[in-house]
Amino acid sequence: MTRYRCTPSSTPASPPDLPYISYDNGDLILQSSDNVEFRVHLAVMSLVAPLFRNDNMISLEGYTRVIYDDVEGTNVKGIVLCELPATVLGNILRSIYPGERPHFDSLNEIVTVLFAADKYDFKSVVRDLEILLVSSTYVSTEPLRLYSLSRKLRISR
Repeated sequence: MTRYRCTPSSTPASPPDLPYISYDNGDLILQSSDNVEFRVHLAVMSLVAPLFRNDNMISLEGYTRVIYDDVEGTNVKGIVLCELPATVLGNILRSIYPGERPHFDSLNEIVTVLFAADKYDFKSVVRDLEILLVSSTYVSTEPLRLYSLSRKLRISR
């Protein structure tokens, strides 16, 4: 079984002005495609996505590397290298953790996060975004697009 070293390919970027979710006592690092690191809790993540329930998982179908070796000198249990930009990953985490909910300015933003949440199997985030879409003004302004989206993602609402 191949093991990956816990060394990011470049220095993590500073988060933009948007205050991203990151906890000093987080024991898992989610690294976005633009090198923003989110420290989260493995226990919380394992409650919302099957990816985090297997301590021995090394890869997820070619688009994510999961490194579950302890990072020396820290309480970090692993690093997940995601192919999601920080804005999308941040909105997914805002949907998972209690506190300030994500704010979307357009249907495109919602759809981007919805597809990412579906890809990573964050079922509760997908469900919350489905409810948001059904209760939004997009039902009357973009009904065909929402219908197409619902067919593609098998949304029943």
